[in-house]
Order: sequence, then C-alpha cells, then structure tokens
Amino acid sequence: VELDYDLRHVPQTKRRPHNNYNDRNTIGNGSGRRNHHNNRRNNYRNQQHKPPVKIHLRVSEDAWSENKDAGELEKIEKSIVGLLNKLCPKNYDSISEKFMEQMDDEIIDSLAPKIFMMIMKMLSYNETYCRLLKLYDNKRFHEKMYEICKNENNISLGLVEDTREYTSLLETPETVKKRYKKNNISFIGDMYNRGMIQTTEIFNDIINKNDDVEYICLMIRQIHKKLKSGDKFLYDKCVVIIGETIADKSIPFKVRCMCMDIRDLI
Repeated sequence: VELDYDLRHVPQTKRRPHNNYNDRNTIGNGSGRRNHHNNRRNNYRNQQHKPPVKIHLRVSEDAWSENKDAGELEKIEKSIVGLLNKLCPKNYDSISEKFMEQMDDEIIDSLAPKIFMMIMKMLSYNETYCRLLKLYDNKRFHEKMYEICKNENNISLGLVEDTREYTSLLETPETVKKRYKKNNISFIGDMYNRGMIQTTEIFNDIINKNDDVEYICLMIRQIHKKLKSGDKFLYDKCVVIIGETIADKSIPFKVRCMCMDIRDLI
C-alpha cells in the first residue's frame, strides 16, 4: 500500500512508530513497505516449492468395511422414523418409495419396536402402516413385528407384567392401555389378513385366556372372513361365544349390542 503523503512533512508528535525496515529514510516514498511485502511474498512462494511430506498410512482397528458402521445405520433409522411419522393415506406413494430405498435389513431389530409404538400411540388404528410393512416383503421383519405384537397381547391379557411408565398428561394410564389393546388387535388382524402371519395361536389365546368379550368382538370383526376359511374350528368357537353373550341378560346391554352387530356381520 503506497502512502499519498510524505511523512517527513508530518509534525514529529504525529510521526508513525518506526518499523523495522532496512532504510528508515525510504518510508516516506513507500519503497520500504513494498520491499517488506515483496519479501513476505517471496518467502511464501519458496514454501510452495518445498518437497511434499511423505505420509505413512496404517489400518486402524475400526477401519471401514463393506458392512455399514453403527453411525450410518443410526442415521438411516432416524431417517426412516422421520418418514413414518409423516405417513398417511394421502402421501403413501411418496413415503413408501423412500422407505423402500432406505430400508436396511441390519436395522430390523432396532426399528421394529419403534414402528410398533408409533402404531400403538395413534388415537385410532391406521392400516396404512401395515400396508407399508407388507410392501417390504421380509420374513424376518414380519416375524419380529409378530413377536412384539404377541408380547403386547400377553400384557393385555395379564399374562405378562407391564413395567412401562405412562407419562401422558392428557390421558390416564388406563385409557392409554385400552388404546394400546385396541390398536394391537387391529394391527394383528390386519397382518393376518394380508398374509404377513400364518398362525392363529394368538387368536386362540384371546379366546381361551380372555374374559373381555369386547376384545373378542374386535378380533372377530377384523379377521372373520379369512378365519372362516383358515381355521373353521376357531371360527365356530367365536360364533358360540357371541351367541352365548347375546343370550346372557346379566351382561351389559352395550356389550350385547356389539355382539349383535358381529353376529349380523359374520
């Protein structure tokens, strides 16, 4: 930078501090400053021509392999959870396409419980989720979902202790448990109807180990068509229970009306 005035004409009290240039007398015409910057520039250029440093690489203990590392799998799982939180019948096509692109077999064990809790926490059962899971035709994934559903059913039947903490501020724990119970049997029935599960073991448990007729009605309403052709013995047993409930005057009228609706349906 060149000065547009001569420092020799500036009063001594306002003279700039002396810089360590070679010739103080050249400050006024700017040549000393130019020489200083030229030297810095030349030093920088000389550094550019230094021989490259040789780097010796070694294989670390946690080196990348063909298998995806934990961090990458966690990102995929978070991305899928974000997609499923937006899932509804209107955007099913776009969400399902992204889901199929991102889904990885290695995250099945950790992702399945999260998907299940999404379904349970909905105020009403959304069959779009089961439709999407059916699209991902993976036997191990379907078996994992059935295992989780079976455990939830055992909690509903009182066969397994429920150790979960319910922290909802708007609903009582009893209301939340009732919704979980209803959504679970709807999801199980939907999986059965779509061929994701073949066994009727869980339905036998509901019939034989359950005194809640309303719960049985929810099950029959969901699976009666396929159950009639798949397990006729269990179907006939359900019909008998419905008939006995309608005839029993000691049972609340609301429950008997529900059974009448099921009788007309089947």
